[in-house]
Amino acid sequence: MLSFEQLRLLVHLKQYGIAGKETCLMFVGEYSLRPLIRHKYISRNNEIYRLLKKGFELTSHVQILVTITGNAGVIERGLRTSYVAALFGMAGINSSGMLRNNAFIPSNKWREIRDGIISTTRFNGMLCYKGLRLAVYYIGNGDFEWQAFAEGSLFFRKYRTYETQATGMMLICDGDYIGIAEKILRFTISNRKALLKRTSLESNRKRVYSVGQIRLRSNYEKVYITDKNDLLHTLQMAANEERFVDYFVAKSQGMRGRDECDFEVYPNRYFVNLQGDLLKFAMFYDMTKNSVAFVEHMKEKGENYESPIKHHILVSKKFERIAKMYDFPFTSHIVGDDLIGGILNGANS
Repeated sequence: MLSFEQLRLLVHLKQYGIAGKETCLMFVGEYSLRPLIRHKYISRNNEIYRLLKKGFELTSHVQILVTITGNAGVIERGLRTSYVAALFGMAGINSSGMLRNNAFIPSNKWREIRDGIISTTRFNGMLCYKGLRLAVYYIGNGDFEWQAFAEGSLFFRKYRTYETQATGMMLICDGDYIGIAEKILRFTISNRKALLKRTSLESNRKRVYSVGQIRLRSNYEKVYITDKNDLLHTLQMAANEERFVDYFVAKSQGMRGRDECDFEVYPNRYFVNLQGDLLKFAMFYDMTKNSVAFVEHMKEKGENYESPIKHHILVSKKFERIAKMYDFPFTSHIVGDDLIGGILNGANS
């Protein structure tokens, strides 16, 4: 008689075709994995696990989501997608081949749902969660081949495709994800004139297939970075972004901002980024850097100009390091975990 955890592993292998040992050990312990091999439910070859005939018969009701056939590169991608799906499964988010809420849809199934995605994009799948549609990338230590235009195809605006257009991106890391975030931001800011240019005709722009370090583009909408052990908390923070802004607007009696900020209490403009949206950090740094450049330009013309506008950014404790990356004229405010928890509890009550 198989345990519930063993059955979950068999279901996962039926859906994704293959899994690495680390993925399997998310479901079962070492001593529960061995009997599955011994009794021929699954096979093991070079630490890659696959379902056998006996396992297929036991999971005949389960839909196959991913079929792995091809070279080593295809297998590597399949292992990564299987691993990501298992991470979300452990967080209570199941896999699906259809568009529905609270589900992880692997990339091959998303291509069937949404046409026009450039084939070279490297995303693992689409996460649908409380109105968010996040293109998920497992980037490990940040050494990840990135094709900025191809990844942007997930965000192309087409007629009657709103329900299948990505609303953001999630980067899942190993280890020091704040350090990885700093690298991504520095590269983006150093190329900000090209990458952060706003346009509503992204799909009509000249296609430039360049491969390189991860960099952000303005049409990615939202870019969340997280550790693989903190997925659910990151999703809860992202889903409540508007509630955070509403709280601080009410508390300060300020006015909702537009493109310039989240809210304003003149002459102070505030960005609320408790959820760690890297693109919002990039846009904020771009704005403050442009403000500095304008003041310097006016001084070169002999005019003693000082902008009355003061920029502020509100961040959670774990993103404090990112908020202090640049020595620009703005003020960062650290919002405590107790206050964040209180706002989230109010959202869930």
